[in-house]
Amino acid sequence: LLSKGLELVFDVEDGPCPVNTDAAAINIALTNLVTNAANFSPEHGVITVGLRKNAMRFALTVDDQGTGIDEIQRERLFERFYSRGNAQGAGLGLTIVQTIAQRLGGQVSLENLAAGGLRATLEIPA
Repeated sequence: LLSKGLELVFDVEDGPCPVNTDAAAINIALTNLVTNAANFSPEHGVITVGLRKNAMRFALTVDDQGTGIDEIQRERLFERFYSRGNAQGAGLGLTIVQTIAQRLGGQVSLENLAAGGLRATLEIPA
C-alpha cells in the first residue's frame, strides 16, 4: 500500500456488527483481498473496505480502482496458481479466500464496478 501511495478507506455501518465466526480465517481472507486490490490498483489509488450486516448475512467488500476483469478471467481467478499475469503472485490468494468462505458457509464473488475497478465480496452467515 505504501509503496504505491494507496489510500485505504473504511466504509462501515454505524453501530456494532457482532459476528460469531473464525476471526483468524476472516483476517487471512481480508488480507488476501486487500493485497489483491493493492496489486491491481493504480498508483495513488483508493482501496475501500466495507462491512454490511443484515439479519442473515454479513458482507465484507474490498473495492479497488484497477481495470476490472473480463468474464473469462473472472472464472479463472479462483483456480489454484492462476495469477492473472502478476509476476509477484502465486495464484493462491483468491483460492484461499474461496476455501475460507466455503468453510464458513459463505461465498466470495467478484464484480466490475460501474465507475471502474473491481469489488470482491465475502459473504458469510451472521
